[in-house]
Amino acid sequence: MTERTSLPTPLKILFGNISAKNSPAHIRWALKEYGDLMSQGNAQGIVDLFAPDGVLLDPVGSQERRGKDLFDFYQGSFDAMGGFIEMRLDGEVRIAGDYGAAAYIARMTIDGQDVMVETLDVMKFDENGKFASTHAYWGPPNVKAGRKPEKLR
Repeated sequence: MTERTSLPTPLKILFGNISAKNSPAHIRWALKEYGDLMSQGNAQGIVDLFAPDGVLLDPVGSQERRGKDLFDFYQGSFDAMGGFIEMRLDGEVRIAGDYGAAAYIARMTIDGQDVMVETLDVMKFDENGKFASTHAYWGPPNVKAGRKPEKLR
């Protein structure tokens, strides 16, 4: 992927008021790392990506989770789904200021059934490069039959 060093003038005007404390490279890394940690079943590694007061809505509209609830949510999900959820980026990470958005394809086994979930996750980053908030957009229309998930090592 090639980074633009110069934007056309109309885009410079559009983006002129957007500031960022985090580099695009860091945001890309963090969203890829999130998927990799999900694919490893590493609940603590995922929690470590969050700010101490970071908030998770997964899916959007569900109960807000933070602090110890984050670990319990991720570990409980892994325990219920064979120890991990294969989660791969589906396209490029989108970045605007301190926000990153990523489409993922998640594959898991639930009660012996292999399923695929198409999700769009939007993360806001704090000044320390941690997730201040994570909003996962997905619902019943995004859940489909899928192939067996593969654990990342």
